[in-house]
Amino acid sequence: MLYDPSKDYSPVGLNLLASAKYLEEHGHCKRVLEFEGKVCLQGALQAVIYGNPRAWEWLGDSDLKGKHKMMDSCLEALDKVKVLPSDNGTPLGRLVQWNNAQQTTGQDVIDLFREAANLCKA
Repeated sequence: MLYDPSKDYSPVGLNLLASAKYLEEHGHCKRVLEFEGKVCLQGALQAVIYGNPRAWEWLGDSDLKGKHKMMDSCLEALDKVKVLPSDNGTPLGRLVQWNNAQQTTGQDVIDLFREAANLCKA
């Protein structure tokens, strides 16, 4: 039987790896979830988990409760990897501020996704 490296990762890790790949394929943007196909950190996660880099207004939908938990778990995993200087008290707020910082590149975001995924091995 062939070795399947995807079995090494938890569902959170797999979503983080998929988000890195999505960002590589579509490109990186700042200050918006999606612009001309490019996505920010949050947009990449939402594209992978929800199927679309949508706005947050619809997240109150109870039919999506499992996906909301996955989004939160992914944000927490990312937040644990890197101590991000921020005045924002939530993982999402810190990560968005970091994504939007002038010095943060798309490759930085991809690397963060992969580093967090490596900490989420099954």
